[in-house]
Amino acid sequence: MGKDIMNKNELHEYGINLMINYLEKNDFTIMEVNKDPDSCPQIITQKGTDMSFVLVETYMFPQKNVKLNKDMVSFMKQTAQNYNAKCYAARVGLAWAGAENQKELGT
Repeated sequence: MGKDIMNKNELHEYGINLMINYLEKNDFTIMEVNKDPDSCPQIITQKGTDMSFVLVETYMFPQKNVKLNKDMVSFMKQTAQNYNAKCYAARVGLAWAGAENQKELGT
């Protein structure tokens, strides 16, 4: 595996798109999306009368135990309280399906 398949921003956008797909399949209405990795929240949803804020962290194996940015989480919690919204953090982990061995897969 000589080169990265996606750069950091493409990886982040892909994770957001996966979350949007998941949320829509589970009857959430997507109200707003911000794909900037430094923005928070990145997805605002509504289901019934409930509003939710979602922070998305996407990583590629073998990267493990990636910690969420504490400042972003604190900001999102406070903002969610101001809007009486629920607050979620979605960690999206990806692995290369074309891996030919455990080393390439990152496990």
